[in-house]
Amino acid sequence: MKELTMREACALIGEGKWNEIERRTRPAPGRAAGDWTYPESEAHVIGWLASASGFKAMFRHNPPLPKGEISLEQAREAVESGKQIQVMSDYYPEWATYNREDWVSLKDEVWACPQSNYHFRIAPEPKRVPLGPEDVLAWTQFRRIGTDNRLNYNDASSAGVWIPCEAFALWKTLMDEWERTDDSGRTWQPCWKEVEG
Repeated sequence: MKELTMREACALIGEGKWNEIERRTRPAPGRAAGDWTYPESEAHVIGWLASASGFKAMFRHNPPLPKGEISLEQAREAVESGKQIQVMSDYYPEWATYNREDWVSLKDEVWACPQSNYHFRIAPEPKRVPLGPEDVLAWTQFRRIGTDNRLNYNDASSAGVWIPCEAFALWKTLMDEWERTDDSGRTWQPCWKEVEG
C-alpha cells in the first residue's frame, strides 16, 4: 500500500476509486496516529480532502483484494467466529517445504501474520465428488445402500465399475446409491470422496 499525496487521492476519486482510499490522522507529538479508516461515501472522502490540513491527515491507496481473498482484519474476525482460515505467503525462504501456490490452513496463527507478506482466505468448504478407479482396491466390495448383499467388481474404468449381476455402474450412480467396504464388510464407506471446494 502506498501513501498518497492529496493530488493523487483526488486523481483516484476522478477515476471512481474513492472507496479504495484510506485515511488516518498524522500523529501529534507524543501521540500515536489514528487507525486507517475507509470513507463511507464519495462525498465523505471529498470532505476528508477538503479538511485534510485541519486533520493533518495522510492517505493511502488500498486497492481491492483478488477474488476470494480477505484482509487481515477479516481473517481475524473469521477466526473469532470459528471459521477455518488459509494463508499464502509472499516470503519463501530456501528451507520452505511449500510452494508459492500453496494455501496453508491456520487457526490462531493468523494474529502473527502481517498483511503485507501474506494473503488470506476462508478455507473452501469441501465438496463431494464421485470416486474414480484409483479409489478402489482389488478386494473392494460394493452393496446397494440398505441391503446386505456384498458384491465384488470385475473391472474399473474412468466411467465406472463392472459389478456382476448389476452390469456396469457409473461412478455417479455409485455415489448416490451404493456404499463400499475394503475389510470384508466390517466397515462401510460412502462411494464418494471429499475434495477442496
